[in-house]
Amino acid sequence: SNDGGKDAAALPHIQLSPQDTNDLHRVEMYLNGLHSIKADFLQVDDQGNMMRGTLDIKRPGKMRVTYAPPNKDFVIADGDYLHMWDAELQQQTNVPEGDSLADFILRDHIRLNGDVTVVGFKHAAATIEVTLVSTKDPDQGQLTLVFEDQPLQLRQWRVLDAQNRITTV
Repeated sequence: SNDGGKDAAALPHIQLSPQDTNDLHRVEMYLNGLHSIKADFLQVDDQGNMMRGTLDIKRPGKMRVTYAPPNKDFVIADGDYLHMWDAELQQQTNVPEGDSLADFILRDHIRLNGDVTVVGFKHAAATIEVTLVSTKDPDQGQLTLVFEDQPLQLRQWRVLDAQNRITTV
């Protein structure tokens, strides 16, 4: 837990034990082994609003997020851009994939260093949590990946956006 100041320019420096470093390496290898992910999900925002849907990822670069009716929103990553359709506003937003937090999981080779910085790490009895930010733009938000351990499986992620709103999937 980072209870430091709100100066985002200085990335929090976390101390990792040799075991933590080993766990991060296992997480990296696990993520690089995932080439195709298909899952039903439940998304909860910080207001408690829930949406269900389907997530389909084909690495590198491709993703489709479809929400269950009545919600008509969707998100598509085509390898270059992340396209987000907001049905209520009848508006599409296009963001270069590299400028989105989704880029981390969609890239060809996932690394937990370099252009991403690990700012949080927690290993509980049966779970591992890794919190990442973009090294060059930490204000963009944080991505926390939650894994079940033994065997390692991605179970959840949380996004803390630039407006300090948390969405859990």
